[in-house]
Amino acid sequence: MAQPGLRRADVHAGLWRKVPGFLLDREGPLTIRWTMLPRLMPWLARFILAGAKVGKVEATARLCRPFLNDAPARHAALAAEIGQPGLIRLTGLLYAYPDRDAFVAEALAWRLRRDNGVRWVELDAGELREREPALGTRYTFGVLVEAGGHCTDPGAYVAAIAAHAVAQGAQLRRTTATGFEIENGRLRSVLTADGSVACDRAIVCAA
Repeated sequence: MAQPGLRRADVHAGLWRKVPGFLLDREGPLTIRWTMLPRLMPWLARFILAGAKVGKVEATARLCRPFLNDAPARHAALAAEIGQPGLIRLTGLLYAYPDRDAFVAEALAWRLRRDNGVRWVELDAGELREREPALGTRYTFGVLVEAGGHCTDPGAYVAAIAAHAVAQGAQLRRTTATGFEIENGRLRSVLTADGSVACDRAIVCAA
């Protein structure tokens, strides 16, 4: 939800080269519970392959654009509809870098954002400090995505959406989905540990 287009953690070509450094950095963006490594290996392999080639990443970005392009505004509208407007703040997203060279080093990620409709404002050290006085002095260059937004409490937001849906007549079932029943190319039901749930559409999501 954070910003239109692509998020900061997007997979990009060449990311696999950074994985060893991420794993050695206790405060890095990727940490692994080593006892889980054997089970994680198939997923990690797919994760790395997803960003192995620029063309593949560009295609993924284009596919994601319809879902992410105006996500902050849509979330703000939904939060207002369920009576929780304060949970979504459309105050933009600020990316801070030690210098402009560090920003340029992520040129591919920012090109993908630009190609998919994301616009931003570049900030020098003074402008960056003006917007975020508490930011450490090592940061001298910033990028502000003005159309970005963030959720102040994701757990409360999801709970409020669920409560609103139930109030509108939806049924909340806590079970394990195991598959789908498809007949003549059309979805008929979702198979669960507690039986099948008839439907003609299903949304698959993960947190």
